[in-house]
Amino acid sequence: MVLADDRLSGWDTWRSPTDRPSPCAFPTQCCADAYPDGCGAPLVCHGAPAAVAGEILGRGALLAASAVTGRAGTQLAAQSTWGEPPDSFDHVMLANGRCRAPEAVACSRSLGRDLVPADLRPGYPPAVRFYFRWDTLAERPDAVFDGVHPVKVRRGGAHRS
Repeated sequence: MVLADDRLSGWDTWRSPTDRPSPCAFPTQCCADAYPDGCGAPLVCHGAPAAVAGEILGRGALLAASAVTGRAGTQLAAQSTWGEPPDSFDHVMLANGRCRAPEAVACSRSLGRDLVPADLRPGYPPAVRFYFRWDTLAERPDAVFDGVHPVKVRRGGAHRS
């Protein structure tokens, strides 16, 4: 049985904390366990297939999938094999700087399907990575912290410098 805690009512109107934990604060937290000391780093990154990376460089900014395609997140979510919620297509997701997830996501997008372990054997197509300082992105008013990604940016607009 789950009981509601009255102290938590109105949670959706609470202000966000002014301080957010840096990805380096928990260096061993790594979903892929690729590194014994984790994937946390002062830089966060977004990975893209090479063809898409050229478009990003041409625009000079990373944009959310809904902004790039002009399609609603619900439409994009319905076509996705990853099971993302519709609002995830309204954000640019960033991973810890040493995380392998950007390659997996980019490879999955290129193949148009979920990955199987054999897809990530040596020789799989690497992602082009765009790196950003976490502390700079965390200060943006459109930065979102979902507890999964170190930071994500609503609608995008993470610019190269």
